[in-house]
Amino acid sequence: MISEPSLSPFFVSSAEYIERNAVPFEHVDVWVPSHVGSAAPRGSGAAKRQRTSSAGAASESGTGTGGGDDSPSFRLCYGGSVTVGAQVDPPEAGGPEVPLTDEDKQNFALFGDYSEKFSFSNGCGLPGRIFKSGIPAWEQFVSKAPADL
Repeated sequence: MISEPSLSPFFVSSAEYIERNAVPFEHVDVWVPSHVGSAAPRGSGAAKRQRTSSAGAASESGTGTGGGDDSPSFRLCYGGSVTVGAQVDPPEAGGPEVPLTDEDKQNFALFGDYSEKFSFSNGCGLPGRIFKSGIPAWEQFVSKAPADL
């Protein structure tokens, strides 16, 4: 069972669902679409600095998508993470649950800390795993991922 007292109800219920249904995941990162807009007048240095700092790798044009205007855009941003207390094998493997070690939990927490450094423009994917095929993969652009994943 999870033991993080500072988790939001969303993360607690997500971890409880994973544990209750023996879903074979030990750690979940949550990514949310976030509105990125400009509060400063167009073309001002303040607007450019704000866009760069609030959108990570945003371009000086404003949206980070190369649009060249100050129209609002959305980026996919890291929203948090939760780690459950046990490793669960997929149901077809039939193995028992194995409690995660403190080192495992620390490694997952570090993975979440690392994820905080990223945000993604429209059309870009997450650095992470795609499990549809059951094969872990690292894809930078979802639109360019092999169809069989």
